[in-house]
Amino acid sequence: MMYQIILIVVATAFITVPQWFSTHKAQRHSQRLAELREGASEAYFEERRALETYRPRGVSWPYRLFGLAMMAFAISSLVFLR
Repeated sequence: MMYQIILIVVATAFITVPQWFSTHKAQRHSQRLAELREGASEAYFEERRALETYRPRGVSWPYRLFGLAMMAFAISSLVFLR
């Protein structure tokens, strides 16, 4: 039973943590773009153009899908293998 509980906790982390990283990355992206629009110096050649053209990628769905599969396995083994 302890194995299933640990598996549920790890699966929850796989589901929620990628969302936090993508939100944090988007905030850094928009903050840096705002700094460049206000006149800050670029760290590399055409940084502003690159930030305006390429938006940060979204949530990495394979991690969330893996977390959902782990969660389903843990709950089913907790219920059926009692």
